[in-house]
Amino acid sequence: MLNKNPGKVENNLIIELHIPDFYLARNFYGIFGFTELVDWGQ
Repeated sequence: MLNKNPGKVENNLIIELHIPDFYLARNFYGIFGFTELVDWGQ
């Protein structure tokens, strides 16, 4: 698929974490601008 606007930067990175303390990971990745998307399968 060609980018219709080559000057626009789009990043679609999905990180799936399996860790016991999600709070620490959320804070760490939040520093870099990541947001949390939750899909509970509903």
